[in-house]
Amino acid sequence: MSKKEPKNKEKSKDAVKKRRLTVREKSVLATASAEEATMTAEQCLIWQTSDVRMRIRAAIAQWAGVSPTVITSALRLRDIAPPADGPWSMIQQVNLIAITNNQNPPIFHSIIPEDDQCEMRAPNSLISGDTTVLEWEDVVWRNQNPGTFCGRTFGI
Repeated sequence: MSKKEPKNKEKSKDAVKKRRLTVREKSVLATASAEEATMTAEQCLIWQTSDVRMRIRAAIAQWAGVSPTVITSALRLRDIAPPADGPWSMIQQVNLIAITNNQNPPIFHSIIPEDDQCEMRAPNSLISGDTTVLEWEDVVWRNQNPGTFCGRTFGI
């Protein structure tokens, strides 16, 4: 039996070494993945003012039933609201939010996988019909739920 003890101890040491190596490798891989899935404040600002803006405007265009090329920063929501749903109202706002949240890719899609789960939370009240497209983009951004990496990290 004394001969088996060293073998068992050796096997145990080898098994522990293998487990430690596996844990270490997983740790290195997890760290590498986490590092890849980040953005700087500058990258966040570029993402917000390009990709997110483009998706918000695509949602507005879909809601309004117009080409995305028609959507400009100065347009007021009440001026492009679909006439079939009546003038700008809570119903119009709810429909716009629903379309915004059903964009493909998701409205807040980024290199951060968790951002795909982020949607626009409805504001507590009806936004004015005089709200411009540019102002609506800010409303969408401020109502992230849950917050995006950029929103949480930099408060942009």
